[in-house]
Amino acid sequence: MSSIVTFGCKTRPTTARRCADTRPHARSLLLYWLLTSAFVLLGASLPSVAAEKKPASRIDQMLRAISPGDWLELPNTSMTSVFPKNSETTWGAIGPEAVVRAWGGAAYDTKRNAFVFHGGGHTDYGGNEVYAFFLKELAWRRLTDPSPMKKLESGQYVTTDGTPVSAHTYDGLEYLPNVDRIFRNGGSEWYNGSNFDRSAWLFDMDRHIWERKSEGGGGYLASAYDPVRGTIYVVGSKFVDEYDPVRDKWQRRLSRLASFRVDVAAIDPINRQLVTNSFRPGVISYQINPDGSLTNRSLVVTKGATEWDKRMAALEYDPVRKVMVAWDGGRETAYLDVASWTWRRFENKSSKAAPVRKRDADYSASGAIFGRWRYVPDYDVFIGYNAPRRNVWVWKPAAVKDGDTTPPPPPPKPVVKPLLDKLKPGEVLVIPPGTYKEAGVIRASNVRIKADGVRLEGVAVDGKAALVVKGDDVTIEGLECANIRVGDGNGACVRLEGRNLTLRRVHFHDSQSGLLSWNRDSGTVVVENSRFERLGSGGSAHGIYIGRGNTHLVVRRSAFLSSTDQGHEIKSRAAKNTIEHNVIASLDGVDSRLIDLPEGGENVIRRNVLEKGPASSNQDMIGIGLEGHKSLHPLNFTLIEDNIILLERRSRNVLANYRNVPPPKIERNKVIGGERVGGSNTWFPNRAAAGLPPYPKLPKPF
Repeated sequence: MSSIVTFGCKTRPTTARRCADTRPHARSLLLYWLLTSAFVLLGASLPSVAAEKKPASRIDQMLRAISPGDWLELPNTSMTSVFPKNSETTWGAIGPEAVVRAWGGAAYDTKRNAFVFHGGGHTDYGGNEVYAFFLKELAWRRLTDPSPMKKLESGQYVTTDGTPVSAHTYDGLEYLPNVDRIFRNGGSEWYNGSNFDRSAWLFDMDRHIWERKSEGGGGYLASAYDPVRGTIYVVGSKFVDEYDPVRDKWQRRLSRLASFRVDVAAIDPINRQLVTNSFRPGVISYQINPDGSLTNRSLVVTKGATEWDKRMAALEYDPVRKVMVAWDGGRETAYLDVASWTWRRFENKSSKAAPVRKRDADYSASGAIFGRWRYVPDYDVFIGYNAPRRNVWVWKPAAVKDGDTTPPPPPPKPVVKPLLDKLKPGEVLVIPPGTYKEAGVIRASNVRIKADGVRLEGVAVDGKAALVVKGDDVTIEGLECANIRVGDGNGACVRLEGRNLTLRRVHFHDSQSGLLSWNRDSGTVVVENSRFERLGSGGSAHGIYIGRGNTHLVVRRSAFLSSTDQGHEIKSRAAKNTIEHNVIASLDGVDSRLIDLPEGGENVIRRNVLEKGPASSNQDMIGIGLEGHKSLHPLNFTLIEDNIILLERRSRNVLANYRNVPPPKIERNKVIGGERVGGSNTWFPNRAAAGLPPYPKLPKPF
């Protein structure tokens, strides 16, 4: 007590008498002492008299000391520390990591400096808890526990406590400062992936309570908060809605738009532009009018570092520099100046530490960051998170005038396309080794293309593939192909539109699809001694997809690994399929079936290693005739023999699911895990019992 009063005197050069005049009366002093003692005993905070300004905390100092253009990894900030246990929740294919990994977004509460996460959904995770990372404490907290659920007759799952069921939240989470709530709308719901519930949900960060509001928006969406109107715009695949949280009113602003998947959205409040990603080079913009209405969707071709049109897995407005800031999970960032529609790229090479865009470790399963990249006004930094087992990152924005000041080099002269254009029937073409951002069409028939040491990446021709094969009797050898993506989700390394194709020693990876054929007779398609990895897109693209027709697909001595985005490793509508001596494995991929033969046919699946991984989204390893209501082949027979079969999905595993066709013959297989298999098959409860190495190692095929 005396120290406080004495400090009050020391703050002014007063006489002893004036200082004495400022002291409390003895009775008041006693009362003050009793009150302060009570506060201390109760653990309450006591305002000081003429208190000194507290020194900045260590965390504050650390955040404010970041130099422009630098990254900072926040130590010991893995989200896994607050995950529930398996017994406490509905685990699904991935478990709580799906809140980040499986199409999950986030919002940033600027009042509490809390990075708020909520996700799960579809078959990936059933828990609907809310998580928050509190930046000033460098601490994660689980704000709610997983809710119990029940299934309705419609097939919809709902919680029994009136909270929203878990869902892929995409870019559908926003903090609304005018009502101090976290907004959620739309999403792919547990368990079936539909969006039954189109309510606006608002989460109270103080009471940790969800409030259901009126319906609007919905589906698989992106959203952005407009600080000028205090409303949120929800952009779906075919519409744009505006929600007013104060009046709890929705208004449809645009409808009947051409359909495409939107991943990210942001608003420039000065230029009054709502910006999203595009299905073509450029961005999509909407002019926001004073009454909240929108000028129709328009494609804007940007300037500068235009590769960022496709790389912006996250987009957020910077109110200080008045630009939009994009991040794709790695070291680089980029500014988009909406006034001039110009990109400026930042390599951030001077930063001592930076995220590494390594898909297997740091990149989300969904291939987008959605809302997990936000501006923090208290510290003038951006905060990003993209891997639940790793740490949170912050980035200090660089000055707008900095960045890449030298003009980009002129584009290299094309090599592959001119060679393909000149190719004549019967020729052998040797493509010089190298990495080419090119695509082309093979029109000549009876040709052999030798592409050892050749990599095609990032470019598709005709919105289809790196190579579109229109000729007949074509052989492609040694080619590597990666990062092929197009607007309809079916970007392939090779698109077959002719008859009789052989792929030999090819390596197709990290694209929407590997090999895709049209729905016509494709003759004989042979894939051998090749490798297909991390392929798939939204369940519509796969490692191999063979369309409807009198085709014979032959796959042998090849590997199909870790399909993503719920794609199949092999999907074939061919009349005949021979799949022998391969390794076909989910491993850690969020795939669907290993082999899907939806229209039956004559099928032999022999002497392969087939592994159904722990994160797979589908209980079936092999599907036969499951779309037979459309068209079944006249001959239907399936033999599954002499394979090593590992059923390692965390929940239920089904070796073969068939419908509309005769039961498959399953003979002489070595089956590990899942339910006991009888007949001539040998069953083991686990890898150790079968004498196999532990996961994720795979035995060699026969």
